Amino acid sequence: MNASNFKALTASAFFFGVCIFVAGCRHYKHKSPGAGATPSHTYTYKVRGIIEQLPAAGDSSRQISIKTQAIKNFIGPDDQPSPMPAMVMDYSAAKSVDMTSLHPYEKIEFTYRVNWQKGLNRISHIHKLPAKTILDFHSNATGAATGNMNTMPKGN
Repeated sequence: MNASNFKALTASAFFFGVCIFVAGCRHYKHKSPGAGATPSHTYTYKVRGIIEQLPAAGDSSRQISIKTQAIKNFIGPDDQPSPMPAMVMDYSAAKSVDMTSLHPYEKIEFTYRVNWQKGLNRISHIHKLPAKTILDFHSNATGAATGNMNTMPKGN
């Protein structure tokens, strides 16, 4: 076999291999995201807590610091259960959320939406709870006691 025939045979084999690879890829059926993949759907949670801090006047960040109860059914970015214990955390509120009537240390329930793929996590709705509503900040995400996490001001 001369060099010219060898090059032609090698090029043909390479072209044939690429065709097989492309044909195989075209028929590959993509599966839904699994471990390590980013889920494309939005998770919605109803969360209760106490407002710790609101944005300062003129602050356009819409960040609210809230002491929340545990979110036992939280799903993490790997699409796996990732329960969150009771904690104080900053949340972003959507522009549609009216915060003008909210005050620090009020008890609230809010709708929290998370879409890991789109990088969205924000409060989409807030409403005040009656002052006598009992909130449990002593349980972690599995329901077991975690010690004294109650930092509510005296008298409330």
